[in-house]
Amino acid sequence: MKRNKKIALLLASALLLSTVSSSFLVDGLLVSAEETTAVEESNAESLSPKTDLYQFVNADWLAQATIQADSLSVDSFSEIQDKVEETLKEDVKKIVAGEIQLPDTYHQNFVNLYQIVNNVERRNEEGAAPAKPYLDKIASIASVDDLRNYIINESSNFALPAPITFGIINNPKKSDEQMFAVGQPSLLLPAKDYYADETQKAQLFDLLTQTTIPVLVGMGYSEEEAATLMEQAIAFDALLVPYARTSAESADITTQINERSLEELGGYSESLKLNELVTTILGTEDVEHLIVTHPEYYEAINDVVNEENLGLIKSWMTVLTARELASFLSEELYTANQQYTMALTGVQEFSTGEDLAFDVATANYDEVIGQYYGQTYFGEEARQQVTEMVTNIIAVYRERLAKNDWLSQATIDGAIKKLDNLSVNIGYPDKISDVYDLLSFDTEKSWLENVMENRRVRNEYAIEHYSEPVDKSLWGMGAQTVNAFYSPLSNGIYFPAAFLQAPFYSIEQTPSQNYGGIGAVIAHEISHAFDTNGALFDENGNMNNWWTEEDFAKFEEKTQAFVTQWSGLEVAGNPVNAELTLTENIADAGGISASLEALMKQEDADAKEFFFSWARNWRQNIRPEALAMIMATDEHAPNPLRANMQVRNLDLFHEVFETKEGDAMYLAPEERISLW
Repeated sequence: MKRNKKIALLLASALLLSTVSSSFLVDGLLVSAEETTAVEESNAESLSPKTDLYQFVNADWLAQATIQADSLSVDSFSEIQDKVEETLKEDVKKIVAGEIQLPDTYHQNFVNLYQIVNNVERRNEEGAAPAKPYLDKIASIASVDDLRNYIINESSNFALPAPITFGIINNPKKSDEQMFAVGQPSLLLPAKDYYADETQKAQLFDLLTQTTIPVLVGMGYSEEEAATLMEQAIAFDALLVPYARTSAESADITTQINERSLEELGGYSESLKLNELVTTILGTEDVEHLIVTHPEYYEAINDVVNEENLGLIKSWMTVLTARELASFLSEELYTANQQYTMALTGVQEFSTGEDLAFDVATANYDEVIGQYYGQTYFGEEARQQVTEMVTNIIAVYRERLAKNDWLSQATIDGAIKKLDNLSVNIGYPDKISDVYDLLSFDTEKSWLENVMENRRVRNEYAIEHYSEPVDKSLWGMGAQTVNAFYSPLSNGIYFPAAFLQAPFYSIEQTPSQNYGGIGAVIAHEISHAFDTNGALFDENGNMNNWWTEEDFAKFEEKTQAFVTQWSGLEVAGNPVNAELTLTENIADAGGISASLEALMKQEDADAKEFFFSWARNWRQNIRPEALAMIMATDEHAPNPLRANMQVRNLDLFHEVFETKEGDAMYLAPEERISLW
């Protein structure tokens, strides 16, 4: 699921290795088995699972948990992440001191990067100077041809903003191959949804302007020049808005998969010569087909990207580039650049000093540090026990599919085949990407120079490996991440070591606690294989319609029950977008239901303990600003509703807690819904 909890600077790299996936990102917590009883006893008189399971289990914690100044929220997930970071911060200090050695290939460059970021005195002396060459190149653009050359030579190599975006992705229809994708740039505001309310839009643009002008002035522009740049950037942004998608529309993966030939791409614009742009970047004309994520944008590209709008485009690129590069410069510029996000989310502080150096170094060597963390702190006993839970939950899904009464046998067979081919990845991967062997950091160069050089290296690596088969054994993330996800392109579930901690999982916990915690997450991820996006992919991770037309129509009809059930709900005055949250609500429903059934097949199963564990998963205190932003853009429902709504659909919940009509948690049997 989850949202970023801290405003930590991640040293950006060229995003040319992305994949299309349904992901469930989570941040964690540490709780003892005894806490269940303590919470139950302390709230028994004032609260009840019949009225509010979430509050009953979490009331004491909610009253005491404090959001850190540099965080959006505090919750079950962030507490684990904080503990993991505390451990790794001590280890990284030892790595920098030479007391712990990373593999030779990485060690010195990791240390160099840490020291480069931590050398605040040098960064302050350099000021904005390292960014000047990049801003000057934008200023020198005098024609659409110049813009094309900039996209090829600068935007491509260094992942800098441009009105045409691109990347290399896994081929959705042949997931062991890669293909080129062309897309529309992001909007200035967090999502298209923010443009619907004119008052809100104006307020956000005022905030963006107020916080960006100091960044531009710090880069050497006058106040007047900075104001003009912002005004023109907003004007160009307005030209992008009609072709952007809302958060709910973007959640539908089919809207992004629009295959075109190179010739068709070129036909969108004679002046931009998009086909030649792609072949020049890739260094080959052997491009059979590619993905255009926003064909509506490219069908109108001549009206947006042209000589007449060149001034607006340059201002827009200047503003975005200045904001991006400011993150790698002096303390003054770095601080100025954080103000917009802080105001937007309510966060009060951001990482500086050694914390920033830690964030940057570990982000750049994510898989390297993950491998170290997994090998150092993850045990084989935990891997085996969690794998056994996965096996038990898969067996529940297989049994349910075999007994399904609304699918045809052909579709049931395809679904079971997908389950049987599910790739289960627990702890940490056996190997990491060899792109890390190519990264290098030179302490004689500025932080920004190092950033750009390594973006170029990553871009070059991606292009060199463009025609090679996809290595599906790579996770693409570090095992120190408190995260779990399902990838439809590999038909695999992934559970990094850091996530496998109490209360989600512990070898010291009861099976009921583990199934209510990690079990429900495991089953959630498996459910993603059969949500509205995952159902489109077969057992090999290929977008392939293995459903009969009649079955898929029934499937879509049944999913609308979730839209109906979640429509009209709100948290703190923020409405739930039932269409946006559909896939995650389906996964939550399947997750809790299948994990509960798997538990009830075990000895000493305790359903009450299971439900308490489930509710603890979602405890959270969140800043109001962050909640509003998340509910407008996130595919996951707000935590209190995740805890309460799903259990109301389960007969066993009502049996265990003896709910009756009139209880807030009661739901009539005919209104209870399930899919898998």
